[in-house]
Amino acid sequence: SNWYGPMLHNQNQFTFTGRVDQRLTDKDQLSFRYTHSPSTLLIAGNALTNAPPTTDGKANISGDFGENDSGVANWTHTFSPTLFSETLVTVTRDYRGREPATGTEEITSTLGLPNPFKGFGFPRIDSDGFNYSFDSGTNPALIWTWVYNFNHNFTKVYGRHQLQFGARLRLERYKELEDQQVQQGELTFNQNATG
Repeated sequence: SNWYGPMLHNQNQFTFTGRVDQRLTDKDQLSFRYTHSPSTLLIAGNALTNAPPTTDGKANISGDFGENDSGVANWTHTFSPTLFSETLVTVTRDYRGREPATGTEEITSTLGLPNPFKGFGFPRIDSDGFNYSFDSGTNPALIWTWVYNFNHNFTKVYGRHQLQFGARLRLERYKELEDQQVQQGELTFNQNATG
């Protein structure tokens, strides 16, 4: 008899936020906020035959991993009842990766197979004669993004009017490791031969 049932599809997400407000003087106020948001999605199967994962969890399981961190610092200074300034600094780091569930573990050479590119994950093994294939479950792809903002604004109240002026500086950094096609190696069997 054959067993039929659901395969692995686990997701885990949470967000942690901390904030501190401090009144330094009657004219100066500070606040800080930090947020951390990791996420993990593990999916069974692979791109070739949707074969089930191995019992040790090393093949046919991929992960969609993410992590976002952000921080904000804010300083407000009052010069007079009609003039005040605000300084705002924000930093954000975002990571998203499509990787084997084993992370960066190199498995190919532990099976006695060549791995000249030092690719991580389980090697792609297909055409085994049983309509099964085994691999890392994904082609690894990684993206990192950093965003830095600095804002300094002044507000002047003049009668019924409000004048606002200031400056903003923004810097963005982006780094990507594009789809790595079978970098861990591939082994194909010929079904027409015997060993």
